[in-house]
Amino acid sequence: QTLSDAGDAITLALSKELNIPQKDAEQMKIKTGFSDQKDKSFFIIAKLLEGIAAKTRTSIQYFQDKTGERVERVVLIGGSAKLKGIKEYFEQNLAMSVWLGESVLLRNQAFLEYIEAAGLALRGLYTKKYIGDPAFSGQAMASATESVEPAGQAKVRQ
Repeated sequence: QTLSDAGDAITLALSKELNIPQKDAEQMKIKTGFSDQKDKSFFIIAKLLEGIAAKTRTSIQYFQDKTGERVERVVLIGGSAKLKGIKEYFEQNLAMSVWLGESVLLRNQAFLEYIEAAGLALRGLYTKKYIGDPAFSGQAMASATESVEPAGQAKVRQ
């Protein structure tokens, strides 16, 4: 599930609530993030993240109800995934493992902001499904492809 309320919404909320220019709000968001509970920005960001966490819980429950499969982890991608403290926030509020996305196929060549676009482009180029597709950092790398060849000639780990 892709949720669009993220970085821009956080910047706008900080700008409005603190009555500061958006440029200053963006810098505050990058510098402080969501890690300092004493900072005014913490509670503004928390309000937005509560909504995202609620949508995420609803999506997880829907998926589990429809498929009978258990969701074991959430993967954060996009620029807001780099927000200080966000990974820990979602681990606590979703009560599950949360990873920062990292393309196994692109290694460090795709930034969090572009992982979704890169993954969709790669999926269009390579027709064979990979074990662990989509694969991300951490334990999923153990089941990811060892090397990639176009059009169904991929080598996959057995």
